Amino acid sequence: MTRISIFLAAVAASAMAVTAAVDAAEPTDFTFRLQDEGGADSIRADFRRVGTDNNQWNSTFRAADLAGLDPSSLGGQGNAPVQFAIVRDAGRFDCTGTGGKGTATGRCRFTADQAFLEYLRASGVAPVSGEDAYTMTAIGVRRDLVEALRQANYPAPSAQDLVALSALGADRDYIRQLSGSGFRPDRINTLIEFKALGVTPEYIAGFQRLGVGRPAPSELVQFKALGIDSAYVDSIRAAGYSGLTSNKLVEFKALGIDAGYIESLRRVGYGDVAPDTLVEFRALGITADYIERIQKAGYGRIEPHKLVEMKALGLGPSEDRAKVSSKR
Repeated sequence: MTRISIFLAAVAASAMAVTAAVDAAEPTDFTFRLQDEGGADSIRADFRRVGTDNNQWNSTFRAADLAGLDPSSLGGQGNAPVQFAIVRDAGRFDCTGTGGKGTATGRCRFTADQAFLEYLRASGVAPVSGEDAYTMTAIGVRRDLVEALRQANYPAPSAQDLVALSALGADRDYIRQLSGSGFRPDRINTLIEFKALGVTPEYIAGFQRLGVGRPAPSELVQFKALGIDSAYVDSIRAAGYSGLTSNKLVEFKALGIDAGYIESLRRVGYGDVAPDTLVEFRALGITADYIERIQKAGYGRIEPHKLVEMKALGLGPSEDRAKVSSKR
């Protein structure tokens, strides 16, 4: 598995953690624990489904997000009544308990929003289960996300797509900005990859300003995962390597070929190395220091492809002169 695939798999696993936690049964009753971590702007909430020991869901809220909560009920000496609700498009938690000394505990009832579930089914999002409704509520899936996908002419998403996009923070504005820039992925999976990696319209525009054109979505995913941006491309161009293909840029970046490396080779007389040979140089560990040691040993300038052969065979300045000369 490539580094990019490993990264994206980790993102997907993180986004779907809540779904995995409740996959076995219909969510109804939960226990809760609130912990004051910084006043009204930071209250940690942990929810567990009744009858299990698994931690189903935890998040940090502002007191204003817990409708009806009196923050002072967490600050007394104990047994103060606590009541709050978490109301979102996909459903709601209605919770009651007692609090004090910075914490509160109690019980919640989760109720799916049937109108929202019907809306999803009418929008082509099917099947939608009770587990999906709970997960969407916990993650915060919104109706306007579904509308934005439809308006941008994406295929109908799955419930898992909506959870992943919401977990990553992909919202209506992000989707509209991609479409408005004249560039958007064709598949929702690629849209998820874009958001996970931070591919934005501004990032894409950087390449267009350089005249690179419009990289394919799969190329942009590789670029962003490797840290290739317009500044990197511009620096490689300034170092004498313009017109590189996307695959070659990926090879350069993956191997750590940058303007500094190119300049170091130029100083020892190898400023005109072909891109493919430069890749071989870097892959084999041919550096300016290696070349200088060869030159100081009295071998003169060796053609780039011969340097590649020498390094591949393990020959260097400490080798017998006849062995080195035979490779020139």
